[in-house]
Amino acid sequence: MREDAQLVEISPDNIRYIRVLDIECGKTNFYLKSRESYIDRSSKDVYKECSYDEIIEEQPRSDPFRAEIYHEKSMNGNNTVYKIRFWTHTDIWFEDTEIGKINRNRLRDIFKMLYDTFDVVDTFFDSNMFDDTKMKNVVFG
Repeated sequence: MREDAQLVEISPDNIRYIRVLDIECGKTNFYLKSRESYIDRSSKDVYKECSYDEIIEEQPRSDPFRAEIYHEKSMNGNNTVYKIRFWTHTDIWFEDTEIGKINRNRLRDIFKMLYDTFDVVDTFFDSNMFDDTKMKNVVFG
């Protein structure tokens, strides 16, 4: 990310505006069965894609977690904001199991760090499987 940011031109007002940083590939550290595991789409033994509760045996098309950071003008047009979007392609954060609880708490710690570091003005949750209350509970506890 640092290398990509350094390639962005500096504007006349000496500010480096990063338009988009898209982190779509990478291993995510999960807790599974009493051990740490770094998982991506090539982790065939522990990460599978499913459709309508049916496991698809082909390699998943995406990694379990993705982040995108982009710069845009705010709604009032006077300030600029950075939007940080996260996508997850696993329900491990939502499981009512010990493994789910451990991974959920780790994800919460990451979001808490982001909230403590940045001046967050809004959050939005979108899920095909879980309602907003459950999504907010995963992030905020």
